[in-house]
Formats: sequence, structure tokens, C-alpha cells
Amino acid sequence: MMFVVYGVIIFLASGIGAFLGGGSGVIIKPLLTLLVDDTTEVINFISSVSVFAMSCSSTVKHLRAKTKVDFKTVLLISAGSILGGFAGKHIFDLFNRLLSDNLAMAYQAVLLACLLTVALWYVNKGKKSFHLKNPITILLGGVVLGILSSFLGIGGGPINIMFFLLFFSMSMKEATVYSVAVIFFSQLSKLVTYVATATVPKFDYRILLIAAPAAVIAGIIGAALNKKANNKIVTRVFSAVLGVFICLNIYNAITGFMAG
Repeated sequence: MMFVVYGVIIFLASGIGAFLGGGSGVIIKPLLTLLVDDTTEVINFISSVSVFAMSCSSTVKHLRAKTKVDFKTVLLISAGSILGGFAGKHIFDLFNRLLSDNLAMAYQAVLLACLLTVALWYVNKGKKSFHLKNPITILLGGVVLGILSSFLGIGGGPINIMFFLLFFSMSMKEATVYSVAVIFFSQLSKLVTYVATATVPKFDYRILLIAAPAAVIAGIIGAALNKKANNKIVTRVFSAVLGVFICLNIYNAITGFMAG
């Protein structure tokens, strides 16, 4: 039964994540926290593997479709995300050693709920935007994105999208494509860190035989649907998904604090 839960959640989340550029981790993390009896470390790792697999297939799909992308911007932000990803992983490890598993989950859920609320507001109401051109500033922005996504174990999609909308004046559809590309690099760095530091958690590795293929297939489907959809549809679906998962993270935070 546990394998079915993992498979269904990761497939649906990866499809939605690829469609929205929002990173499937923002869906996978709170749902697994709610529905399976695994530790924060295990859920974070499985989420990272799934998000990486989704971003691989989705990015390849966009490249084959010849989606226009400014590779210089992607590489600068991705380089920053890789650096930030290493830092975020170390911060998470320290955080997890200092707190009980329930409290660690609760604080992560609070931070994620706050960030998702800001992203939801900006996508729908935010008017102010900029267009960053300084390479150092773009790189530093990537570092911040990498730290947040790695620490939260979500891939960083909604935060990435808000970043591209605010600092690059992109349309919603453009932001989703850039977000998935950046997610690929940030999650790659996180997985390399797991292996290099020998901190891969112990769990039933058969889960990955379900999680990875489900994420890859769903990533291809989601990217294809994104290509066909217009900005209005993507924005509406993005807002609806964020609204649901803001509520779910609030619930996870409350239960985590109560369990102590």
C-alpha cells in the first residue's frame, strides 16, 4: 500500500509541477508528511530524487520543442542555486540535529506556508517588477533560491517563479520554463551532496523504482501540456494549487507542534 501511495502522489505531483514549473516538491513534501510514516530526512530525499527526475524529462521536452530560453541567465541562476543547494543541505542537517523530527517538520511547514502565501499574492496582485542584468546580482539571487529550495526539500518552484516574475519581468509561461531548468541544477547539487557526504537516509530503496519512472513520465506529460496552455490557464491552476498547499502546510505545522 505504501508503494501505491508514493507512486500516485509522485506521478500527480510531477505532472502538475512540470505543467506549472512549480516544482513537484511543493506538493510531494506536505502530502508525504501527511500520509506516510517516514522521517523528514527520508521524505526530503525521495522528494529531491522525484523533483530531479521530473526536471530532467521536462527540460528535455522543452529543449526538443525548441522553447526559447536565455541560457546565460539560466546558467548564472543555476550556478548560484548549486552553491545555495550545498549550503541549504548543511543548514537542514544542522536544523534536524537540533530539533525533534516533528518540530523540524513543523518549522519547515511554517516557512513554506509563508513563502507560498507571498508567491500566491505576487502572482495575482504584484505589479512591481524589475529586469536584472548584473551577473553578480543574478548569481546571488540563485544562491538564495538554492538555499531555500534545498532546506525545504521542495525544488523551489513557486519561489523560482515569483523570482522570475519580479526580477525579470517574465510572463507566467516563460517563468515556468526557467524555473524547471533551475530546479534541475539545484536538485542535482543536492543529490551530489547526499552522496558525497554519505548522508543518504536509510529507507526501502524499492520506492525509487516507482518514484523515478513516475516522475519522468509525468514530467513529459506536464511539459507538453504547458506548451499548449496559455498564461491565464497556467496562472489559475498555479494559484489553485498554491491555495490548497498553503492550507495543508498550516495543518502539518499545527500537528507537528502538537506532537512536539
